[in-house]
Amino acid sequence: MERQPIGGIRAAQIQKSLHGLEFPADKNTLLEHAKRNGAPREVLKFIEELPTKPYESANDVTGDQTKREH
Repeated sequence: MERQPIGGIRAAQIQKSLHGLEFPADKNTLLEHAKRNGAPREVLKFIEELPTKPYESANDVTGDQTKREH
């Protein structure tokens, strides 16, 4: 079952945009990789709004937003 939407985007869209990225990665690396993977504008905006910190996995990226919304 796919995760619930995060700010209008599904976790799967974010993870697809980060496919092939080696973790840990910082916010700027996430953003550049997502751009190279042709991520939609909504995913890029989501990444831009993330806290500046190292991320250990794609799940860490989507989990961070879930925590901020609750």
